[in-house]
Amino acid sequence: MVKIGRWAEAYTEPGNPFPDETDSFAAMPPESPMQILSYGLLSEMILPLIKVKRREKREQRKEFLIKKTLNVNLRRCFEELYRLSKLDPRNELIPNLKSYHMNNKKNMMKLVDDCEIPLIYLEETYQKQLQGPLKLEIGDWVECKGQYGVVTCIGLGRSDVFVKLVKQVNTSWHDGTYYNYPIFHRWERVREGGNPRSKEMSRWECKKIGHDTPEWIRLRSRMIVDYNKNCTKRTSIWNDKLLPIISQNLIDVRPAPEYDSIVGCCKQIWFTMGINFLDKEVWKSIKENKKDNSYIVRHHLSWCWGLLQWYAESPQVMLRYLRNIVLRDGILD
Repeated sequence: MVKIGRWAEAYTEPGNPFPDETDSFAAMPPESPMQILSYGLLSEMILPLIKVKRREKREQRKEFLIKKTLNVNLRRCFEELYRLSKLDPRNELIPNLKSYHMNNKKNMMKLVDDCEIPLIYLEETYQKQLQGPLKLEIGDWVECKGQYGVVTCIGLGRSDVFVKLVKQVNTSWHDGTYYNYPIFHRWERVREGGNPRSKEMSRWECKKIGHDTPEWIRLRSRMIVDYNKNCTKRTSIWNDKLLPIISQNLIDVRPAPEYDSIVGCCKQIWFTMGINFLDKEVWKSIKENKKDNSYIVRHHLSWCWGLLQWYAESPQVMLRYLRNIVLRDGILD
């Protein structure tokens, strides 16, 4: 090796074996201790060792970050990188993302290696985690993975909150695309029993979008009163009018399981709360072909089309049968 010290510019000719090292020496001040190194030592011996050490440090840091970062936060990080990759394919980091890539830390570590994801993204995720989860209180409006609701309970020492979901309404834009937006004065209800739906959500994944006010609480209470009155009236009409007529029409139907299925399906249609079946005009508007019905009818009765296939000639038979009874026998008069 040739000792050149700060005279690295002497090796600027085309035959220079280590141009990067030459530039480095030329940029160093004369008093730098590095100037005493023999030319070529940095490139031939020190740099390879530095590369190995940096790889070891990166592996150690990667394992630390994945181990210490919660799975829910790692998934959010990878999902965001995947979303950005789709927006800018030329600079994509994650070309393909499946659920099994994120179902455990071993697969997550493999994903980082396979996609060569820079650790800066994991560092940012870990630093955000150190700040703690979103601060929420009872009555906050939150959004999580396309679902909206009101916080009703916050467990002590837990990162999860209990949220009562609100109803979402579909609307269409001029391009024919449908979008959902929440209406916080109405609860999302389960089909069986009509009770409001609740869900446990992670505070790491929630986004706060508002808070309940006395006006919203009063409006929601009024909606609950109206809902209960509607249920009571439907129950009364079903027990006193519809069920006796249906039973009389099917008195000769055998076997019993088929009878029970038809009655059960009529009852489920009648108690579909998303459609105002107490309005006679709604029954008049129902068409025989489901494609000709309004979007509200198609949406709220979508569950029954497949169900009816089991014991009806076509999905429209049972709804048409119930419609004829309501209009012919003056059930709502």
